[in-house]
Amino acid sequence: MTSPYVLGFVGENANDILLWWSHEILKSLSRYGLGYEIVDLRKSDAFQKVNAFLQKKPPTFCFSFQGMGMNAQNEQMNAWSSMNIPFISYLGDNPYHMHSLHAARGKGLYLLYSCRDFLQTYTEILQGKNVASLIRYPYPTNIHADEIPWNERPLNAVFVKTAVNTTLIEENWNKAPKKISTLLYESAKIALGGSTETITSICSSVFDTFDFHYGENLEFFLSACSMVDHYVRAMRAERMVRELVKHDAFIVGDWSYLDCSAAKARFVKSLPAHQLNALYSRSKITISTQPCVQYGIHERIMGGLMAKSAVISDASPFVRDTLKDFPAFFGLNIDSLDFPERFSHNFKTILEDADMPNKTSQSGIIAEQKFSIDAFIDELLEYIQIEVYRRMNLTAYAV
Repeated sequence: MTSPYVLGFVGENANDILLWWSHEILKSLSRYGLGYEIVDLRKSDAFQKVNAFLQKKPPTFCFSFQGMGMNAQNEQMNAWSSMNIPFISYLGDNPYHMHSLHAARGKGLYLLYSCRDFLQTYTEILQGKNVASLIRYPYPTNIHADEIPWNERPLNAVFVKTAVNTTLIEENWNKAPKKISTLLYESAKIALGGSTETITSICSSVFDTFDFHYGENLEFFLSACSMVDHYVRAMRAERMVRELVKHDAFIVGDWSYLDCSAAKARFVKSLPAHQLNALYSRSKITISTQPCVQYGIHERIMGGLMAKSAVISDASPFVRDTLKDFPAFFGLNIDSLDFPERFSHNFKTILEDADMPNKTSQSGIIAEQKFSIDAFIDELLEYIQIEVYRRMNLTAYAV
């Protein structure tokens, strides 16, 4: 390989969604004369492949989702820093889930977070040592969006969400020491009570309220945040499914632990990530629930809008404001007592709205611009320029 290229890394990810997404993002680099290669760290020959690429020609920079591959070491030093190869990672999950993926330390390493909640944890709780910032959301263009007119789509609604049995989570919490379980339940209660605070802020307040200072033992706090996060998002997804089953819908996920014997909806257990765009484009409505973030937008929302589908989702004030110009987006407060009524009203209103084809088309056009992968790449490459600037102009100031 003699042409300039970017070396990408992928690791463990559900339904290969990050592998698919990495290909979609990195192929956009061709506008800048850059090719790309991807190393799957799950493969036994991953190390040999990396060495082979490096020996032929070092990459212009490295890229990954979720910090994969960034923390490679070379004699107690970050390998990429030692080789002067910049590494940029796009992080779409909170550091409290797996802080080791955010732990790489060295010159030329850049952590770009998809939402402010995650950056907050990295800077305030982990006291992160690397350059870290926020970057716009990207989503791949949907080539299927115009294949079926909205009025003729065979599915009324689709919801793709991995099921997590909240009863099993509660059983595990109940086995913990009383002090720990109290911290978990109280934090979850606040989050599910309509709070607009981040999970990090909620847990910090609860730890203070119950006079539990963890000092340097971050595992107490990080694990609490992670467990509360998983529980809250599982509760909201479960609540969405309980309402959605009353309607003609297509649900992807193993929800067999719920009693859906009277459901009008149909279920399948799983679907490969690369088939999601086609699925969204066959549906009039895409259903979503947010992860536990106040300042981010889930890719299901982006995917639905770019499929020229209407979207119903729970929504924080940030999401409502960010998507206020999308006429096909319907944001709800899933924690409110009147959520069932509001959901059914929106579901019915969308399907009966004669102008919905125009609204979904308009929203799709706006989404193509707002969530453009090309725009994401342009912003990402600014950090390569920043790294070049650091090396050329700032080395005298390095500590």
